[in-house]
Amino acid sequence: MIQSIVKNTLRTNLGAIILAIVCVFIVSCDNKKTSTNLEVPKPPPTLANAMLLEVTPMLDGSAYAKSLDSGLWYLRSNKAVRVTVVGSESTRLPSFMEITPVLDGGAYATSWETNFGLWYLRADRAEKVTEVKSLADARELPKISNEAVYALYLAERQKRKVAEERAENPNELDSSAADER
Repeated sequence: MIQSIVKNTLRTNLGAIILAIVCVFIVSCDNKKTSTNLEVPKPPPTLANAMLLEVTPMLDGSAYAKSLDSGLWYLRSNKAVRVTVVGSESTRLPSFMEITPVLDGGAYATSWETNFGLWYLRADRAEKVTEVKSLADARELPKISNEAVYALYLAERQKRKVAEERAENPNELDSSAADER
């Protein structure tokens, strides 16, 4: 009788030992797969496969295209290049809420991810805007091109036309406002 009790106990413990060994083996195999996935990052989609959200035109004829899944692209004619961070190709560019062109041919972009901030975009490069004590510390201001000045002139001329039209025809504006109410 004692022999049968020892055999039953040994069988029960042997099954538990085998189960523990199998579990350890499965867990160790799973950890190896996870570590290899972390070492090889998945490359971002190409422009052909990107889900484009918005295209922001620039004064010089180029544009920036925001993508949901692959960041920001700089477009010129029928060519596109991914925008990278100045100084470090490995630093990830944040997603941007808004891109605002400026007269010097660049643009400012606001980010909304964990590293909130303002970025300066110039062609295919992005640089985080930093605070300085004085703008005298900043480099020399770039020369504004004639095309940029003309674009600014056209925008201001349009604003002036609208303001003059409002001044000349105040009754039309009042009647249209009354119709809306």
